[in-house]
Amino acid sequence: MRPRAIFAVVAGTVLILALAAGLDALPKARAALNPIQRENAKPGTTGWEIKVLSYHGEIQGYASAAGVSAGHSISFSVSTTAARFRADVYRMGWYDGDGARLMTSVTHLRGHLRSRPKPDSHTGMIVCHWPVSFRLTVPASWVSGVYMVKLTGSNTHQAYIPFVVTDPSSRSTYLFVHAVFTDEAYNTWGGKSLYADISYPTAAQQYAHRAVEVSFERPFVQNMGAGWFFSWEIHMVRWLEQRGYDVDYGTDLDVANRPALLLRHRAVLVVGHDEYWTRGMRNAYDEAVAHGVGLGNFAANSGFWQIRLESLGRQADAAMVCYKTSRDPLSERHPKLTTTEFRSPPLNRPEQELTGAMYGAYEGAHGPSAWVVSRPKSWVFRGTHMRRGAKIPKVLGQEVDWVYHRYPRPHGVQILAHSPLLDSGNVSRVANATVYRARSGAWVFDAGAIEWSWGLDDLRQSFWLYKAAPKHPNHDAEIITANVLAAFSRGRR
Repeated sequence: MRPRAIFAVVAGTVLILALAAGLDALPKARAALNPIQRENAKPGTTGWEIKVLSYHGEIQGYASAAGVSAGHSISFSVSTTAARFRADVYRMGWYDGDGARLMTSVTHLRGHLRSRPKPDSHTGMIVCHWPVSFRLTVPASWVSGVYMVKLTGSNTHQAYIPFVVTDPSSRSTYLFVHAVFTDEAYNTWGGKSLYADISYPTAAQQYAHRAVEVSFERPFVQNMGAGWFFSWEIHMVRWLEQRGYDVDYGTDLDVANRPALLLRHRAVLVVGHDEYWTRGMRNAYDEAVAHGVGLGNFAANSGFWQIRLESLGRQADAAMVCYKTSRDPLSERHPKLTTTEFRSPPLNRPEQELTGAMYGAYEGAHGPSAWVVSRPKSWVFRGTHMRRGAKIPKVLGQEVDWVYHRYPRPHGVQILAHSPLLDSGNVSRVANATVYRARSGAWVFDAGAIEWSWGLDDLRQSFWLYKAAPKHPNHDAEIITANVLAAFSRGRR
């Protein structure tokens, strides 16, 4: 199908879903197309997909920043066993189902095998300090989005480097936040993450010797260098852009350092796995909701750990600190900056005060489970014809939320889903999805499921970690998501 035909198909899809969910549930056709609609009318390609994997350091790299605005430059450091390599830059989206558009290519780059640094003996932090291999100045014409640099060596091996193009001046309806802090927390490149030192044989030993500080100056292990983006976020990105939603993209760093950015949008979307927040991020989300900005937590286990950011030399916010259950050196001098659970002392800021529900359990091998409706008369289900006990299969897990009655929760919070499951310890649990309207009028929705986006799009690759479980998108999950987004946009009860 050629790009000129894409909007005829998209319009048909919108019409069908609108008839099912109510005519106001999805974006109506406009005389002027928004940037996402114009961008996705351009030719796409499947060339972004990796064919030859790099499991043993054949090629790998990292960016100088998680995000960059149009007109500014970003640099990339690459290590490879190949004599030469190329870098193809793709914007991820829908593009008639191809999934990306090729933006530019940098070819005939000289390859160098770079050294792997040792962890810091006190913090476990690993910092590469590799020389810059190439730089890119982002043209003003590039639309905000998640971008992937696909590295291809003359040895045929391939890997990714992700970055986000931001537009701080945009007033788009929605802001999608890419969870770079959680990507880095789980990143075991060089042998250590905030969870483990993988050189030890047992889980207890690995956790005991984990890093308490991690650096962004190193490649990602997950999904051939892409972080967790392909595991959860890409499915929502494709769905949003296929349907022409007016959305811009940012990162955790943008929320932490430019909280006023949230106030430029009608709603903020957290998708998949956004477990690590700074104090500034939590403050920013609280303030945004208090000022009428909707929050869509199409995820679970969001904002569980508080972290701090530190500089590395001249590079600001290049290191992430989280002591977790170990004693944080700042706990006495600056208790509000202690890197521990938000719900625990001395922070005492349970996540559900903001999101409505919060992390409860890990399913492990038992997931993903079914998401089970408990309040079918809510406007969230309008157009689905779902009844109490109706299920959306395989979108609940690996981590789930529920409402804790011993912690404060928002006034008027409604439990939408009551989903039985077995956790990784074979204990029976019940996960919850919630919605409430803040005093400001802002709606806050918590799907309570990391895999919610799997109900929207079934894209998968063989090597992806946590690849989508459903074989087809779920029509009810699509309508529920559209209803929530419509409420964010229009403030409907």
